[in-house]
Amino acid sequence: MDQKLLTVIGIGGLPATGKSSLVLSAVRQLGGWGGFRAFAIGAARGYIAADHQLMLLGVYDQRGFPGTDRLSMNVQEAAIDLIHGMVGNRSMNVCRILFEGDRLFSHSFVQQVSGNPRIEMKMFVLTADEGAVNARRARRFSSQDESWIAGRQTKLRRLAEAFPEVFETLANNTAEDADRNVATVMRCLNVG
Repeated sequence: MDQKLLTVIGIGGLPATGKSSLVLSAVRQLGGWGGFRAFAIGAARGYIAADHQLMLLGVYDQRGFPGTDRLSMNVQEAAIDLIHGMVGNRSMNVCRILFEGDRLFSHSFVQQVSGNPRIEMKMFVLTADEGAVNARRARRFSSQDESWIAGRQTKLRRLAEAFPEVFETLANNTAEDADRNVATVMRCLNVG
C-alpha cells in the first residue's frame, strides 16, 4: 500500500454551526496569523504556515463569510489540481490541508481527492441544536433563506451517505464541544 503523503481535512455544516470559529481556533493554537503567509494559485487562495507544513484554503479578512465561501464558484477544479499536484511535491513544504465552508463540499471534489491512495481525507460535518444555531445567526444578522439551508442539509446528508469512510459528524453546541472538535481536527492534522 502507498504511503499517505498528504492529509486533507474539510469542515462543513449548515450556516452558524461553528465552521469558521473552529478554524480560527485552530489558527490561534498554531500561534496566530503571524505564522501564515497568503498565497493565490489560480482560483485557489489561502494561507500557508510553513512551520506546520499546513495550507489553509479560503479567505479570512473580516469581510463577509470567511473560508472557501469567499473563493470563486469555479475554485473546485483549481483546488483538485492543487491538491493532486502537491502529493509528493515538497517544494511548497506542505503535507496538510485544512478548509471550511460549502464551496468544496461536493461529490466530485470528495471523490477525486479521497480516491487518491496517497491522500488521507477526512470531512467533518458540524451540527448544532436549533437554539444554538438561532442564537449564532442572530448575533451575525444572518438572513439565509430556509429553502437554501434545507438544500445544504440534503447535500451534506447525501455526501455522508456516499462517502461514509470519509465523513464524520461532530456536535458543536457548547464551548466544551468546540474545544473537543478543535482538538479532534488538530489530532487529524497531526499538529499542535
